[in-house]
Amino acid sequence: MNKAEFLALSCKPCPVSIPELGDIYFRVWSVQEREDFSRWFDSNKMKLAETNARVCLLSVCDETGVPLFAKEDLPAITRLPGKVIDLVVKEALACNKLNPESMAEAEKN
Repeated sequence: MNKAEFLALSCKPCPVSIPELGDIYFRVWSVQEREDFSRWFDSNKMKLAETNARVCLLSVCDETGVPLFAKEDLPAITRLPGKVIDLVVKEALACNKLNPESMAEAEKN
């Protein structure tokens, strides 16, 4: 692999079936997106609804990886059923290796 190939890396969206939604796709966050989310999260830890909405915003996409939501959709996402958004967030974090299980595994390596 050369430099150009490395810098052109991308990940295919992760398809997941969620009973209440059917098949949906999740994007893998870029390094910059992880950093931006981490900075936002550090100053907003107690805002669960907005945190979950931001995870959805960053993660949910179509089968080609194009995000389904934009920032103006955040208020609408926070009004969706909590049990469904909890499932979406769980799968989005798993796809990005940011769930507790993936983080524990990474610490072992």
